[in-house]
Amino acid sequence: MDEALREKSGYTLPPKIHISQQDGDYYNVMPCIYERGNLAMVKMIGRHGHENRIMDLFRQDPDVHFVLCDTYEEVIGGSDLVISAITKVTENFVTDEYFKEGCTVIPICTMGFQNCDLFFDRVFTDEMEQIRGFKYFDHFAPVTTNVTDVLNGAAPGRTDNVQRILVYNYGIAIHDLVFAANIYGRAAVPDTPYHYCRKKYFI
Repeated sequence: MDEALREKSGYTLPPKIHISQQDGDYYNVMPCIYERGNLAMVKMIGRHGHENRIMDLFRQDPDVHFVLCDTYEEVIGGSDLVISAITKVTENFVTDEYFKEGCTVIPICTMGFQNCDLFFDRVFTDEMEQIRGFKYFDHFAPVTTNVTDVLNGAAPGRTDNVQRILVYNYGIAIHDLVFAANIYGRAAVPDTPYHYCRKKYFI
């Protein structure tokens, strides 16, 4: 991921295409082209309800503990880090006072945290063009930094323990392309007893 984000300026990333379905399900189509590496990819992802399957994956791990909360206020209030992957919501989860100083909020699907756009101290994003159409973009644009700039030392990350930070990593296909290219490169080892595809297209 580090490699992909540092080199992001060398990739062509047409805007993500969002295809809605019934009941809040959807598909996203994420194109990515890396001319220097002679690679191109279209990633298609879907979101569907998965209930308690995630908890089931970790039930046997003694180092992972789940706390079930009845309200969003219980979940967010007092938390240092909030990561949300909810794909459909019609209003903000909580009011401003539940976000403690120094917290970091990562809304993977960008929903339910619009109030944060108006009062958080810093906003980081994986791609500025992906969030330019957000309702409050003009308000938070002056405090927005591209993650690539932080990784390359062109801009600072967190500068103190009081800043409330919002991270809009909306999703780009670079990571998948870099992973696939690295796997492809390693697969060319002569003693690998498998006939790998030799075309550099990953779908």
